[in-house]
Amino acid sequence: NHVRDDRGQGAPDGVSVFSRSTEKIQVDSVYDPSRECDISLDEAITRQIVHLEDSTYENPLTGDIMSISE
Repeated sequence: NHVRDDRGQGAPDGVSVFSRSTEKIQVDSVYDPSRECDISLDEAITRQIVHLEDSTYENPLTGDIMSISE
């Protein structure tokens, strides 16, 4: 049994390969296009504009979702 990386390269049996990228960013406010103004991060989370679980921003008018890092 082998673990394969994204290039199809195999790792020896018993070896786990993990890749995780973490980036810390400071968010002072979030633009809410439905209200045409900036709101606090806490309010954006409450209004489900920002999703911390998968680090995404959802435009409440269009439903478009993008990575917070974008």
